[in-house]
Amino acid sequence: MKKFILLSLFISIQAKIAESGAEAETETVKEGNFALSTSQQPGPLLGFGQNIIDKGDFQFYFYSDYIKLRNKKTTDPMPGFLYGIRDDLSMFFNIPITKYIDSADNCKTLAGVSLQCEYAYFSKTNLRSAHQATVLAAISGPNGSMIKQAVSNRQSSTFFIGGTYNYMSVDWYIYTSLGELFSIRQTEESQLGDNFLYQAGIGRNLYHSKDYIYLFLVEMLGAKFKQNIVSSEIDQNSGGNLIFIAPSFWFSSKKLIVQIGFAIPVLQNLNGNQGEYKFQIDGNIGWTF
Repeated sequence: MKKFILLSLFISIQAKIAESGAEAETETVKEGNFALSTSQQPGPLLGFGQNIIDKGDFQFYFYSDYIKLRNKKTTDPMPGFLYGIRDDLSMFFNIPITKYIDSADNCKTLAGVSLQCEYAYFSKTNLRSAHQATVLAAISGPNGSMIKQAVSNRQSSTFFIGGTYNYMSVDWYIYTSLGELFSIRQTEESQLGDNFLYQAGIGRNLYHSKDYIYLFLVEMLGAKFKQNIVSSEIDQNSGGNLIFIAPSFWFSSKKLIVQIGFAIPVLQNLNGNQGEYKFQIDGNIGWTF
């Protein structure tokens, strides 16, 4: 409940900023991070949301990762389709596929699909900078969460709600976001703990032309897991805290987007006997039609 109140407060603060900062917009210069259209401008590799594109734009994405734990490896290919319903409203459809690799098992699972809707309730542009705040909600089938950082209840159908804020200038890109992931189907025998996510990132434009954007980005990805309850007893091998640092590179042209990076844990405070995270390698390719 405290985490949900914090998320609500975060969104409320952004709404107040929107009210106080409402002014006539100025078109940004076509250079740096703004050299290309909205759909081709920098965004997070692992952070959630910030998927607002122009009305009528349609993009295909293929994201994949390789996650190394102490005694297990997983890969998560995830094709997705992003559509701009309006300039301030988008819909993102994903089909996660998880492959588990360990000494005892080697299997591939077609996870439940994920559907995300995101609304930009505040956008402000100046000659050399832009601000945007969004709220988003997503629903996912079992093992189908579109959240790209480590989460503990992906084996259940989930509902996610979050908020994001980003600032972009010709040279810099900065964002922060908060969200919470809830399990939808709970029973008296099994209640999976919620996940509270907090994220931030900062990126620097490396090079641009009228046809290309190159950016270096560093993200901080934090997750607090609530413990599970099984047969009315707290599962001592669940819950905890994780923080990852994730550097990555962004490249985009008028149609193509390529992101590649990795994540390493800088804090692991997991209860009981849980798999220790070693590292994560990530890649994302997008095409605008």
